[in-house]
Amino acid sequence: MPCFYLMFPEQKLVYERFTGTTDRKEFQEMVYQLWKEPDYHKDINVIMDFRQSAMDYKPEDIRNLCQFFMDEPDATDGLGAFLVSTPKETALTELFELNIKEHNNVGVFSTWGAAAAFLGVTIDDPFAEEN
Repeated sequence: MPCFYLMFPEQKLVYERFTGTTDRKEFQEMVYQLWKEPDYHKDINVIMDFRQSAMDYKPEDIRNLCQFFMDEPDATDGLGAFLVSTPKETALTELFELNIKEHNNVGVFSTWGAAAAFLGVTIDDPFAEEN
């Protein structure tokens, strides 16, 4: 799974981009890496862009991922915005949203503009030409 993140500290934002097939284990490994960044802090907001990715998750993977974020002391308390473009990814991320709503405010969006508005940031999509 090619994935990476860009940090925008002045906007309190992390942009995570996923391409190819993604699974829960790889996602968690990337998150652990992010938490080690000096600019990471618990109130940072996150855009998780799965528009160029196929999620290889089952419903129980989503529940386990939600539990992972609720149990981890380093997990963000900020807002989260999923960017998706297919029905399967929409369903899986909405399941995530439902399972974590008592812990984090997360939304599911199909456009950068909607996700940015939800997070209250004014930053252009770094990969607008590819999406």
